[in-house]
Amino acid sequence: MQIARPASGFTIVERPLAQQALVTARPHCAWLDGAYSNVKQRLRIAGHKIGHPVKGDLTRRIYIEADPVTYANRLAVAYDVLADTITIYSLKILI
Repeated sequence: MQIARPASGFTIVERPLAQQALVTARPHCAWLDGAYSNVKQRLRIAGHKIGHPVKGDLTRRIYIEADPVTYANRLAVAYDVLADTITIYSLKILI
């Protein structure tokens, strides 16, 4: 399956479970808002290429963001790529 990025980038849709994870973790993670914003920008431009396919399905992917100082994995984003839309359906804060 070939997926091409739209000229203006993918449309990002966030499911309630992902938004709830952000609200719950925000008071404990000062870096979360900046990191999540960066991840969304990365997904908007290259979401069809970055991340790892889940169980061989090219439309369902997981992207893991690392801390730029320690290189420790700190945020995992599970999403689907379908047509011109990326749907973020789950977040996991790893540290």
